[in-house]
Amino acid sequence: MTKRKIWHVGAIGATVALVALLGSCQPGVSIKSRINTFSNQYLSSNWNQLYTNFSTSTADYATMQSGQAFWVNTPFYSSESPTAIANVNDSNPAAVTGTFTSGGSPCTVTLQMVQQGADWYILSLTVSGSSSSTVTIKSLR
Repeated sequence: MTKRKIWHVGAIGATVALVALLGSCQPGVSIKSRINTFSNQYLSSNWNQLYTNFSTSTADYATMQSGQAFWVNTPFYSSESPTAIANVNDSNPAAVTGTFTSGGSPCTVTLQMVQQGADWYILSLTVSGSSSSTVTIKSLR
């Protein structure tokens, strides 16, 4: 082989290795993405998956895995369709804020987030509104 062909084969091999390396790097789940996932799962009544948005280090998965039986006792549950969490301000992960409507009443949600590896998870979620008392959903562990 000539020097030119050897260099060409080496360059292709290096490019393939670089693409494989970069392709295996997955970006983490951002705060807004985690909140959107939680909100979308709730709106689609995917009760049994909501717990996966909470930190594994703090969430009481056994209780949350009961699905609708757990969430029906929170201000998120309403016979009327709640809205997605909107107006998210994630500038402070210890106090991320957003708004939604449940049962026709406007509510404010404050989420304490924690980063585990590259992903953000909900550590606690506090809901308050004009017609509801303040309720915090977090670990019992």
